[in-house]
Amino acid sequence: MGFVVTVGSDLTYLNDEIIQALAEAKNLYALQTTLDGSTPELANLLRGPGNYESVVSGISRLTAARVPVILGTVINRKNAGDIEAIASLGGSLGVDGYCVGPLYAAGRGTATSLKSLIPTNLDLTKAARSFRNAIERGVVRPADPAWMITTPDLANDELDRLWHDQGYLVRRPDTLIRVDPFGRVYASIKLKPILGKEAFLGDVHSSHILDIWHHSPRLDQLREAPSHNSYFGSVIDTRQITGGENGRAANS
Repeated sequence: MGFVVTVGSDLTYLNDEIIQALAEAKNLYALQTTLDGSTPELANLLRGPGNYESVVSGISRLTAARVPVILGTVINRKNAGDIEAIASLGGSLGVDGYCVGPLYAAGRGTATSLKSLIPTNLDLTKAARSFRNAIERGVVRPADPAWMITTPDLANDELDRLWHDQGYLVRRPDTLIRVDPFGRVYASIKLKPILGKEAFLGDVHSSHILDIWHHSPRLDQLREAPSHNSYFGSVIDTRQITGGENGRAANS
């Protein structure tokens, strides 16, 4: 159908059959997983007991089977200074690319207990510069190939501004959509606290994915929402959708 597929997984459940299926899958761009700390203590604190071990072991098994892996980190107040170390670990495990993004209000991230972890723009600045250092040292490749073309000549303050307010921005859904484990299609999990059930665009069990892509009224509305161009593409500011500030919590 012309789509390129990325599979997201926390690698909690992984066996040889799944690895083989991923290795043989057509149009699989990558498996993307998340590691929020370079040590078991930090990663397991943020993601739960055993997370570090599952992710590190899973990445090793996947890369050994030549499954392309993208590693991501959700920036928060506890790990904003750990980005370079996580990048180095990812590079040693053979990941194809590394990316980071801020904690924001979605899913379990709306829990009151996680709001204290929401990163400030100062935290994002620290993470951005650490990410740049890791890329420039060659310890890992950026998941976004445009990074090497568009950012080398940026001064630090210009780089910082690219990352500010990322918790409020969603990509305009003209090049990608997401499907959750239940078959529900959505543009961004960041929109769920704002739109509720209307954030879902359709269900692949009852509608063909191309019908949803071409004919979903909600998707058409999101594509027509005010947007602006940024390093991350054409983006919609969720504050313009709601008319106010929305707290950022976890991408979990």
